[in-house]
Amino acid sequence: MLSSDLGKEDVHIETKQAFYQLFSHRSLCYTDQISMLDTICEGEATGQLIGGNLTLLVSTLGTPFELDTKNRILFIEDIDEEPYEIDRMMTQLYMANKLQDAAGIIIGDFHNCYPKKRTESLSLEMALTSYLTSLKKPVMKGFRIGHCSPQIAVAIGSYATMSTHQRTVEFESGIALPKDKIER
Repeated sequence: MLSSDLGKEDVHIETKQAFYQLFSHRSLCYTDQISMLDTICEGEATGQLIGGNLTLLVSTLGTPFELDTKNRILFIEDIDEEPYEIDRMMTQLYMANKLQDAAGIIIGDFHNCYPKKRTESLSLEMALTSYLTSLKKPVMKGFRIGHCSPQIAVAIGSYATMSTHQRTVEFESGIALPKDKIER
């Protein structure tokens, strides 16, 4: 992502600012002011942020690098996949209990993910939400995380708190403060 997006001369200023935020001790509060957020399932959750590209996440299932979603906030995004492919990958995550184990789920950008080969197809919305609506845990979509412009960078491994009632996700800084600098 660094070479393909930030290396461009015409990279969006919001993308640059979000990237620089990763190297500061400031948290990021993602609200409707950044992009329109939609709630799929209501609730609140706090946990370590994990996730990324859906295709790559699913490819780790059954390997030593398999994603551990237990009590964590999972975010997913992808690019150039058709809805039937996304449906297959969401089915794999569901069958592996990755969606059920997560404390909450954030849906990022699914750029260029529309039917290309078929005249009749599931919609992207149906492919993403068919399993999520039954989970009874917070699920939100509309985040500019992924292959979009502008895009918001988030630190995988940092902690996040999501509230569908407030329509916000607070992403903590990815930089840990030295123990002697932490205010008590």
